[in-house]
Amino acid sequence: MILALVTVILILLAPVELQQQDVHHCWKVEADSLTNSELECPGVTARLLKLPDNSTFADIPIKITAAFNLTMEFYTWAIEKKYFPNRIQTAEAAREFCENGPCSEAPAPETCCIWRFTVNTCPVSKNFTNRAFCGPWLPTDGVIVGHNRPQFGLASRSLWNATIPELILPGNTVILVTFFIGLLKISTNTALFSVLRAVCGDGACDPSQNETCVTCPKDCGACSLEARVGGAIIAVVFLIIMGTGAIGLFFFRRSRLALWDNSWIILRENVIIIANNNQKTSHAILEESGDNSDEEEEGKPFIYGKIGDTLVSVKYVEREQFLLTKNIRKEIKAMRQLSHRNLCQLVGICLEPPELAIFMEYCPKRSLRDVCHNEVMPSSWAFKLSLIQDIICGVEFLHAHGFIHGRLNSQNCVVDDRLTCKITDFGLESIRYNKPEEKLETFLEDPRNWAFIAPEYRGNAPAPPNIHMDSFSYGTIMCEVAQSREDPEDFNAPDLTEGERQELMVQWWDYPLPNVDAFEGCADDSTPNMTEYINLIRLCWSPVDVRPAFDVIRAKMDLINPRRKNPIDIILSLMEKYSAHLESIVSERTQDLIAEKQRTDELLHSMLPKTIANQLRSGQAVPAEAYSSCTIYFSDIVGFTNISSDSTPFQVVALLNKLYSEFDQIIDRYDVYKVETIGDAYMVASGVPRRNGQRHAVSITDMALDLVEVSHSFIIPHMPNEPLKIRVGLHSGPVCAGVVGLKMPRYCLFGDTVNTASRMESNGEAYKIHCSDATHDILSTLGGFHFEERGTIEVKGKGTMRTWWVTGRTRPPIPPDCCPIPIRRTKKTKVPTPRRSSRTPPKACTSAVQSPTKGNPAIEIIESELMVDQKIRSTKPGAPLIDSLDKKVKASLAPPPVPHL
Repeated sequence: MILALVTVILILLAPVELQQQDVHHCWKVEADSLTNSELECPGVTARLLKLPDNSTFADIPIKITAAFNLTMEFYTWAIEKKYFPNRIQTAEAAREFCENGPCSEAPAPETCCIWRFTVNTCPVSKNFTNRAFCGPWLPTDGVIVGHNRPQFGLASRSLWNATIPELILPGNTVILVTFFIGLLKISTNTALFSVLRAVCGDGACDPSQNETCVTCPKDCGACSLEARVGGAIIAVVFLIIMGTGAIGLFFFRRSRLALWDNSWIILRENVIIIANNNQKTSHAILEESGDNSDEEEEGKPFIYGKIGDTLVSVKYVEREQFLLTKNIRKEIKAMRQLSHRNLCQLVGICLEPPELAIFMEYCPKRSLRDVCHNEVMPSSWAFKLSLIQDIICGVEFLHAHGFIHGRLNSQNCVVDDRLTCKITDFGLESIRYNKPEEKLETFLEDPRNWAFIAPEYRGNAPAPPNIHMDSFSYGTIMCEVAQSREDPEDFNAPDLTEGERQELMVQWWDYPLPNVDAFEGCADDSTPNMTEYINLIRLCWSPVDVRPAFDVIRAKMDLINPRRKNPIDIILSLMEKYSAHLESIVSERTQDLIAEKQRTDELLHSMLPKTIANQLRSGQAVPAEAYSSCTIYFSDIVGFTNISSDSTPFQVVALLNKLYSEFDQIIDRYDVYKVETIGDAYMVASGVPRRNGQRHAVSITDMALDLVEVSHSFIIPHMPNEPLKIRVGLHSGPVCAGVVGLKMPRYCLFGDTVNTASRMESNGEAYKIHCSDATHDILSTLGGFHFEERGTIEVKGKGTMRTWWVTGRTRPPIPPDCCPIPIRRTKKTKVPTPRRSSRTPPKACTSAVQSPTKGNPAIEIIESELMVDQKIRSTKPGAPLIDSLDKKVKASLAPPPVPHL
């Protein structure tokens, strides 16, 4: 107890005001209690950075961080006062010694700048004042304690860390931090106030440190047994009461929030009303709609809407004024909490008079009545039984939660997109009707609903509906699902007698039972026992005292249809039957599509090069491409203007069509590309878009000789006696090719080579092939043709040019079978199949190659070209052609040397 009293007194004492933590003191090393005059020590910064709390326990370790810096001012002062060793004579040397100089393992003033760093604690008496300083040689209470192992280092080390394990005495304590530099010692300090930690078992009960009879019975004594038990009982009871209250408060608050939640209120401008598949604003439809329901009634459109991305069915209620009371909120809350797969969910309500709007979950397959009269929907009994069993589940859930439908009919049972039957038009009676009697009165306005009303409710003052009313209505739904009837005639027709009117009213009120014999011819494996089915209908129509509830109806329906199928499974089984038929139709259509695609590709490839056409079809850009060497052919009809003037347009078209058709058949035999035809002009190129070395000149010249030969024998259909004369111009050189235009794109050639070839044609003569010197040089190198020098002529835009006439071949003409098939005409195959035309020439071709003129270089070139074409088709694109030639082809190349192809 004495120790506790001392501790309390120490805690009550305020901490003694000590020296500021950023003030330092400086003495000589030999200073003691007699000679302790303090030095100035300029240029020194010594302060504590990381300070402990002002009050702490004496047994807690304390971490100290001190900052110590020396400036040039200090070094200058210390050198003048000779506080550094004698070997250091200048301030710069002192600074170098303190910041960079080494420190030995045995620090001393001569070997290390800061040769000692210590942390000490000095207990302070209660009579201590600011005038008395607790220095390192003069403890105020006669005791000083060193707590850390001395450290040493350089002045460049700005931060010094130390830990005090614990304070030895409670009360005020001074923490001293001392740095020994040369012949000086520099100190700074701070103050702490500490108390002893209460220890259970020390014999002193200290309530100020939470020592009680419970936490420390050794010091404070044992608590009485009755108080402990009573406290525990009280605590347990209190926790139970608080827990129960918290849970109750939570559910009460959640119930209140649900009651006053207004998220179900829908503003009219947020709804897009749709009627008869036409979108209208809600204001426009309100002007047209009177008492429209969310079903399709006679003379009224089916109305639904969109709230955001959600489709909803709409039921309008006429109200001149409306007050949202607490009871109505309770109805809406109970309605929103109903969640079942066979009930339509309430989405929201528009409370803007005079037309309130109730928005329910939208079911796209419409009502059960529509499904029964829809020939497209499946009519199997498995599907029908699935729907009427969904109705049982929905109504039973309503009854279990205190709801009575009271207006159950096939129109208020709707089918969603998953072919699940859901019940709608229930609840919210305070909003739907002005008075309770309106529930049946509005229902009876449609004669089609009369058969769903139980006999006890057909009086003048019907009672509120109950669960037996829904059972009777369900029996009528079973009749309608089994065998839907046509609506009787209107009993309000003016030409009817009273007897006929009464007879028609009976027909409206009484729904006939299904005929068992009518189902014998259309029964399937899912057809129920119709006798049991009709007996259940009779049971639902029985008097109210024996009429079953829906739990009994569900049990009996489970016996009638024990193997209930999912509607989706029913639809899938029907789709399997259709799939076989559809597969055969799809196969036929696919073959037609493939054939049509092939015709389209052939037409497209006749207009554009195949590679270019594929790039355009895939949506890729076709950049222009430069070709270093190609040969271009131009020809036109001499005297075409006179022929056109003596012919009708149709005759001109027939002439050109016949001529160009024969030309097209000839050019297919050569490695050339038909660029375009403009009137009587015919333009062909070789080496574009497929590069073929210098073989383009041979292909174009051979083709030109064949075309000129054909023109000699060509007969103009409407002028059989008039000869058709063509003139041809050839030129070789570089061009640039690309696709021009977006509408009807054309593959066009550009460059001076095109212009020069056109000039060769315009300066030519009938039945002659006029070529430039560039084409002549290539053909002369390759050999195989006769030439006649025309001489130098003046060419527009080119000046004077030396030109030549190609007069014929030095070898026999190549039969069509020997000519290589152009690559643009061949089909892509995984493994190229060797063709007879490239490996084994026919007899006519063999005779031409093995003629007595075998030594002629031109014939050897043609044979080599055939082999090169085969190698091009059998090697990967881009491989050098000379590497793909076999030894036999290389040996056949006789002088003059053949250039690299």
